[in-house]
Amino acid sequence: MAASISSSPGSILAPICERLWYTLTGYIPASQYKYRYVIDIYVDGTQVARVLRSPDPGSNDAKFNLRPLIEEYLIGDPEGDTSFPLFSTPAVTGDLFDKPAIQSECVKVEVKIGESLASTATGEPVLTANQDTETLYVWNGEIRRESGRPIADFYLANDNRYLLSDREPDTYRWPEAPAAIDSSSIVVPIWEDSYYVLSFLNDNGTYASGQAATKVEYVIATPTESASQYATINATSGAATPGGTVDANQKVIRLAAGPANLDAVTDPVLTDLPGSVNWTYYKLRLVDNSNVAMSRWYVFVKRTGCTKENRYALFWKSEAGGWDGFDGFDGVTFHEDQYQRKFYRQQPITSLEQWEATLKPAQVITDQVYKLTSRFLQAGEHRLLRSCFRSKEVYLHSLDGGEEFLPVVIKATSFTPQPKGLFNVTVDCTLA
Repeated sequence: MAASISSSPGSILAPICERLWYTLTGYIPASQYKYRYVIDIYVDGTQVARVLRSPDPGSNDAKFNLRPLIEEYLIGDPEGDTSFPLFSTPAVTGDLFDKPAIQSECVKVEVKIGESLASTATGEPVLTANQDTETLYVWNGEIRRESGRPIADFYLANDNRYLLSDREPDTYRWPEAPAAIDSSSIVVPIWEDSYYVLSFLNDNGTYASGQAATKVEYVIATPTESASQYATINATSGAATPGGTVDANQKVIRLAAGPANLDAVTDPVLTDLPGSVNWTYYKLRLVDNSNVAMSRWYVFVKRTGCTKENRYALFWKSEAGGWDGFDGFDGVTFHEDQYQRKFYRQQPITSLEQWEATLKPAQVITDQVYKLTSRFLQAGEHRLLRSCFRSKEVYLHSLDGGEEFLPVVIKATSFTPQPKGLFNVTVDCTLA
């Protein structure tokens, strides 16, 4: 009897934050000696591990968790397929969409099972690989199963799901919103030269049941809303076509969404881009072939009434698996140099020596500290930034200081409640 997989997560799109349990069966104690299950792991077609596993104590089967074997191959790739920072995509090609690099945000994992055994108690084991196999895709995200906060993909044919984002519909309260903006929309205040990227799962239902989004709907208000324009999700505009996605970097697609991103889009041709008109807001959402909504509207509202300089934005890998951004810091942002002297301690020779006398100067550590503050943070923005502070990958961008995106480490934060549900926030970050 050959080794086989008797239970597993299945052929799915799975988040790396979950345990991915497999149960292997096939061991026959009466006729098989020195038995080991052989577990071969392939990531995007390349073998990365071989594990020989004994049956579990008191059982003929073996159970193992795939997650520790593959999580090191998953990273939040800070570059797109054109090698530019993903937040500034498109940079050269002008495509509306951008695919992550291979072995980055999503990987294709093949689990191939075999066995190693001897026919006698004193014989040498013979290894036979690949007697059973199973494939799944894994991405750096989290499936939110609560009814009130499901993950944003487009698998359910309605408009109350999210994209791969931690931004909630009530992140930003906009009392002056025009009647055309309904309460279920996700409002994003943004500078007219800011960047923003929306990530979404791009699949035809093979690994998750439901309908596929095939187009992006775009509407701009000046201040009256224009007619809807539609951009097809396909290879011509930088994305894999839903329905034929087989490679891991085709499963997560980035959509150019910020004003600076859209102004660089040349494929497809969209009229009334933000840089060509005096816009008040514009909105984007995913739709299917019949223009039925596959996601909520993301409404980008132009920030006005402030001419301050030294504007900063934070971008981070969100808990939902995509990328989020926030640029609502006020005019007191600055950076400073911080110096720390490190010491080492010499081992005392006798018990009478004082330990203070053994301290010797070693080196001076210099950090450049960026201090970001906001005195009018709303409750939803507070919740959004908490996702940033928990993220392992955070980037800082100065809108007035060039196109460079700086990887940073959040070292300290503080929130102070203010009247009317507002917060005062201070964020200290250093270059990573």
